[in-house]
Amino acid sequence: MIKLLTYSSDFPIELTYMDACNTNRHWHSDPQMIFVLSGSLEITLENEAYAVGANHLLLVNANQIHEIHSPSCSLFSLIFNCDWFHPKGHWENQPLFSCNSVLKEDQAPFFTVKQLIAYLIKVNITENKDSYYLNCSILYHLFYELLSHFRAAGVKADRSRQNTDRLNRILEYLNQNYTKPLTLGQVADMNFLSSSYLSHYFEKQMGMTFTGYLNKLRLERSLSPLLNTRMSIESVAELCGFRDARAYTRFFKLQYGMLPSRYRKLHSDSFAGGLEEAAGPDSQALKPLYAASIMDNISSYFETAPELLHSVQPVRPDDGLISISMAKSAGQMADSFGRLFHLGHIKNILSGAVQDMVLLQQKEIAFDSVYLTGIFDDSMMVYQGFSTSSQIYNYSLVDDALDFLVSRGLRPVLNLSYMPRSLARNPERVLYINQSIFSLPKDFNLWSEMVRHFVLHIIKRYGMGEVLQWEFTVWNEVPASYTGFQEFENDFDLLYRYTWEAVKSCSPDLKFILPPCTMSEEVSANFRRLVQFSAEHNCMPDAYGISFYPLVPRTAGNGTEGLNGETLLDSVAVKYYLHEVPDILNRFARRLSDYLEEIPKKPVILLDWGFSPWNHELLNDTCFAGTYVLKNIIENQHAFSAFPYSRFTDWGGLIDDKNSLFHGGNGIFARNGIRKPSYFAYSFLRLMKKNIISQGEGYLVTADQEVVTALFYNYCHFSELYAQGVALDMDFIHRYQAFPNARSKALTIRLTSLNAPCYILREHIVNRQYGSCFDIWVSMGASAALSRNEEDQLKALSAPFLRSETVTPTKKSLTYTARLAPHEMRLVEFYPDWREGSVEA
Repeated sequence: MIKLLTYSSDFPIELTYMDACNTNRHWHSDPQMIFVLSGSLEITLENEAYAVGANHLLLVNANQIHEIHSPSCSLFSLIFNCDWFHPKGHWENQPLFSCNSVLKEDQAPFFTVKQLIAYLIKVNITENKDSYYLNCSILYHLFYELLSHFRAAGVKADRSRQNTDRLNRILEYLNQNYTKPLTLGQVADMNFLSSSYLSHYFEKQMGMTFTGYLNKLRLERSLSPLLNTRMSIESVAELCGFRDARAYTRFFKLQYGMLPSRYRKLHSDSFAGGLEEAAGPDSQALKPLYAASIMDNISSYFETAPELLHSVQPVRPDDGLISISMAKSAGQMADSFGRLFHLGHIKNILSGAVQDMVLLQQKEIAFDSVYLTGIFDDSMMVYQGFSTSSQIYNYSLVDDALDFLVSRGLRPVLNLSYMPRSLARNPERVLYINQSIFSLPKDFNLWSEMVRHFVLHIIKRYGMGEVLQWEFTVWNEVPASYTGFQEFENDFDLLYRYTWEAVKSCSPDLKFILPPCTMSEEVSANFRRLVQFSAEHNCMPDAYGISFYPLVPRTAGNGTEGLNGETLLDSVAVKYYLHEVPDILNRFARRLSDYLEEIPKKPVILLDWGFSPWNHELLNDTCFAGTYVLKNIIENQHAFSAFPYSRFTDWGGLIDDKNSLFHGGNGIFARNGIRKPSYFAYSFLRLMKKNIISQGEGYLVTADQEVVTALFYNYCHFSELYAQGVALDMDFIHRYQAFPNARSKALTIRLTSLNAPCYILREHIVNRQYGSCFDIWVSMGASAALSRNEEDQLKALSAPFLRSETVTPTKKSLTYTARLAPHEMRLVEFYPDWREGSVEA
């Protein structure tokens, strides 16, 4: 039993989920609605029995005696106090309802009630800071529906307050003392009644005899020890008040149609307690598996909104006026965001489409360097070894790729990978859809010779002065818990040392980066080990490489799936959750900084980072990814010397994208060269000035003389349930359901100490309406296969919205308010206008 809403005097509403229900006869002082999601149950209401199946609901009025039995079903119980809905807080005659969908063939009249309960469930499954107000809105609408369509007369239980209090005392006594040898006479004496009167009174009120009720109560209480313990039948009988095991067995068979031993065998794995049982320690939070199952059962009710329940976008309160003086400085912008981009496999650059993307970013972002992998992959045809003394090297394809990059002023950062088949110790270890070989060399000396041969080749081709500006590393550290390659983890340090020595043998001034170690929240043990190893073996790197993805380990699997179910390696894999903490990179940066105080000081480079490493993560295509990039780079710009987002382009992804344009690839370009919101995060940062004059949550303001550039962003984090892999009612088109707490945001800045008479204000806006290629694609019909004209149109529309106006300072100050939709990014430039005719206010 899991309570999503707990009854209190201020909010007398109780919403409870159960996946089984067995209760003896009882009643509530408030109405109760029972909504069955799956399975079925039998409910006896007064003296009428009903079989309630999936998608049916039944309302039990206040003080109506009822009992429920079902060994396995999924249902929600909603108990509500009618007085809470009354304007004066009390009904003189409490309304009664007749709402039982089992009795009607036409289910249409019940649809809105079911739909409102479904919305109530949805609101309380997902964490929502303002859920109280949503709950009130839904509950008032629900009560209105009941009053308008299901209010009835003549169903009131004939039970006075005096009778109710007396019966409550008797039932409470039985519930507390059923384990003892009770008799009718004992209970009658305690209530100053005769045995004959109590017998008649009890049967009239409860619809069954005193002894029959007591036996059913004992039987119901026996289910928990019977199914959840290994107690003998005799011990269970004694524990629950039966005279002996024979009596218990006889009554049990009459009630459940089988012996207790047989019932235990059939149901011991599915018992979940009764409606009145105390909730367990996990009662206040649904497990992801439960939440996903529940949302599947009620998803059909979200296809249309209830008539009175409109979706209104809540707005965060204005964060107040932020006064910013042009005369002050809060520091300098770091250029770490523009240093490096992650192109991935070197063969990608051989595509004309990818080259066009590189040329475009050179105009709009102008990254300094490019991170490349796969130099020795068999697809590049670099190496063929026939024996320890016979090797063939062919650099034609690598030269073509590097020539293009160098000619555009880009400095390569070369990850020396993967392993040529003829040199691989385990050639069957393949990676991703590219089938790149992920193996140690069968001969470290041959590997070292190949690396040295390659480095000498590029020095000869491009000159030592050029290559000294490049950087080298080897592979990515990947722990055995992920790959299953224990032998790889054991010998990875050797691979690093041999590669470092081969590169440095060509020139000790060549720069080598520590292989990027995968980290999440803590500084990994592998990173610490590699640093210690490099110090002990005189192979210290020139910079520390980091691969950051905020993941939380889940459970070990036995199949061939890797992260998020993607087929990565033919090995055992570990599955992960996303991290639910929005500031996890900042937390990690602080912990890393503490550790760096203990080791030789070197630059720290994020060679690979993002909120998710998965190439089918649907949020990668949305506006969320843009604000994620902005937030984390702005808040951590001085902690790392480079911030290359996960991938440059979705083109040539690590896994099969199934020809879907927006498959959730982690590139900043879509496959066809369309810029994503994450791309515009970098282009907006490029337009910022060097001098920071103000910075805070959701904004950064910079200046250069009289030119001011303000960057605003409304970052909204995904829900904890989404982080745990539960997508609720999210699908391929509707992706923003991962953000139940998304709110609009207002930020107001006042620029002071301005000197120009006028300013040209220019806004660049990216939100779901402007600049978000995914959202524009959805508005165009979300076609799986775009025509050439449609693709050109999408590319043209996927650009920031631009707006300009001339503004005049008042007393040398300007005030600007940015009202930001969830996940919106907005760059605002203030250019001084010194033209003749401008009048100073």
